[in-house]
Amino acid sequence: MDQAESEPDPALAATASALRVPAEKAALRNVLLVHYCTDPVFDGTKNGPWVETDQPSPSNVYGKTNLTGEEATQYVGGSI
Repeated sequence: MDQAESEPDPALAATASALRVPAEKAALRNVLLVHYCTDPVFDGTKNGPWVETDQPSPSNVYGKTNLTGEEATQYVGGSI
């Protein structure tokens, strides 16, 4: 996580690929892929648990890379 802050480009490439590739493989085989959102995509200001409909708002590079990867997963799966 700390290295993502100092090296955002490699962190983004690695995280996006780590999520996009399995999504592509699952889509090719018509297999359901379940991916759970990670808490770094939220800024931590909400009082209470986060839910699927909450708007992501990452507060750091690590959170932004996670959000980009999660969006890639949704795009490949046809959820966006």
